[in-house]
Amino acid sequence: MKKVVCPYCNKLNLVDEKEEIIYCKECSKAFNLKQGENLYAIYEVRYLNKANNELYVATNYLNAEKYYLKLLELDNGYLDGIIGVLLAKLYQSQLFSSTLKDVLKLLENYKNYLIFESESNIKLGEEFLLRFINGLNSFEQAILKNLRNDQQEFYNDNCLKFYLNYLGDTLELMSILSKVFDQEIFLKFLKDKNISFAEKIYAIKAKLNNNYVIHYPPIYNMEKIKTQIFLDNRKLYKMRNIAIICLIISLLIVIVGIILIFSISDKLLIGVPIMGAGLLFTIICYILNIIFKRKLFKGLL
Repeated sequence: MKKVVCPYCNKLNLVDEKEEIIYCKECSKAFNLKQGENLYAIYEVRYLNKANNELYVATNYLNAEKYYLKLLELDNGYLDGIIGVLLAKLYQSQLFSSTLKDVLKLLENYKNYLIFESESNIKLGEEFLLRFINGLNSFEQAILKNLRNDQQEFYNDNCLKFYLNYLGDTLELMSILSKVFDQEIFLKFLKDKNISFAEKIYAIKAKLNNNYVIHYPPIYNMEKIKTQIFLDNRKLYKMRNIAIICLIISLLIVIVGIILIFSISDKLLIGVPIMGAGLLFTIICYILNIIFKRKLFKGLL
């Protein structure tokens, strides 16, 4: 069977190689077999090149998804298109804007087409597995880096909820992938790369059952947060204010020292020591100010 595209409605047709004149199944118009083959090849190359460029070079994942979907409209079983659209959708995930549920839907829709038999397809499958798992891992690291404080505690319950949703979606994805790639050649490949679906699924389940600590309740008003910090740390707050006042005074001393250097003749005995003392005092006050600020806003910065 040959894949051809109708020049009138741009729909894919599967036809016998012996047929010279094709009647489109969609619009019923007649066209030449060679014409349909050439058009299919043109669209295939055009969409695939544009999609791959957007995904791997320009890293514009939204555009990449658009072109891969065009390729799949042309042929919904096109392996490169399925793999591309899964990766493009996965890479669009951001903090508090996960696309994993959309990836799950796509994987469910196309999993029956993910068949890797030829040598080139096997290599394609291996590359897809690595990119997909690395994408999931990178997304998890971004979540943990940005939504937890220095004590590895989540800032609020929304952060925790987002992470648990990520783990739940990843668990489903891993379960589907473990069935899709349940072939001897892929199991060997995964073993060589130290990737085990079973271990990952077990680890995710363990995380889902874990009791995570939430550092702060969900407060969204920064004024409330600052007020609460002030009430809990009045002494520290006063010390920080003193450090700020001392910083301003030290800067004034530096300015006085500079003025004396340019205004009196005996500048080495008066102006330079004053400016030097002012600079030293400024550095000390600046460091103290940073320390107090970090202690005050620990877990929120």
